[in-house]
Amino acid sequence: MARSDGAGGTSGAGRHARATRPFWPPRRLFAVPLALVLLAGACAGPPIIDTPQPATGVFAELAILGGSTVSLTSGDTGCGQSAMVPYAIHAQIRLPAHAPDTTDVYLFTWADHAAWRRGGTRFQECLTEYAAGQTTMGRTVGRLDVSPYRAFGAGWSPQFRSALQQAMTRAAGNGG
Repeated sequence: MARSDGAGGTSGAGRHARATRPFWPPRRLFAVPLALVLLAGACAGPPIIDTPQPATGVFAELAILGGSTVSLTSGDTGCGQSAMVPYAIHAQIRLPAHAPDTTDVYLFTWADHAAWRRGGTRFQECLTEYAAGQTTMGRTVGRLDVSPYRAFGAGWSPQFRSALQQAMTRAAGNGG
């Protein structure tokens, strides 16, 4: 009598019985290519755009450029416009960091580009008021506009203005 259990008998169906394999590879082999396709799809999405930093990011960028912030006063507008208080920071900056004198910067930050555009008129009114006091002392007033920031101050050297513009641009990311 022939053995049919496939345990090595010399005759019968057991000797030729083999485990049948599916035509397609096992499921676990699909997991790796599928994961790679999903990962590639995730990486191929739109680029991540830098968002603007808070106002203090401008001063951090100035520090990277060799400056130092001596003081920060939140809400100091440099003018009498109380509507500008939520947007304002007054900073005293040394550039280079070991300079003996400080330079005033009144920095204003808006939530986004649309708000920045809407705030332009009030900013100009504040700047005009500030400049009136500075010109009586013989000081010229500088202004920079880099969305979502605006800044002004008196007595900016060309080097200071350039560094502040760089810092504002870097901190602005995509400008809000």
